[in-house]
Amino acid sequence: MKGHQYDHVHTRTFDPATNLFYGPLTIEVDALPRDHLVFADNVPFYMQHLDKLGLAGIFQAGNQGPLFGGGKQTGVRVRSTYRLTDFGEAFVRACT
Repeated sequence: MKGHQYDHVHTRTFDPATNLFYGPLTIEVDALPRDHLVFADNVPFYMQHLDKLGLAGIFQAGNQGPLFGGGKQTGVRVRSTYRLTDFGEAFVRACT
């Protein structure tokens, strides 16, 4: 991830009765390369730990965009990027 950002786009469903977004995330784009990972299915686990350490995270890019159907809001689209924090970049420099 050093010096790179990778797109991550997901949507969530909107419930107008409660004004809340609910249900699982629907991932539309996940550009994080996984070719060299032995346990690629563990990326959410890895990212959670890197985030807790302050090294990396998934950061929202811009505003969320509403999704409409039948003239009403039905959900939201969130554009984000995987990237290292400034501390994460410094950590990588120190280790490599």
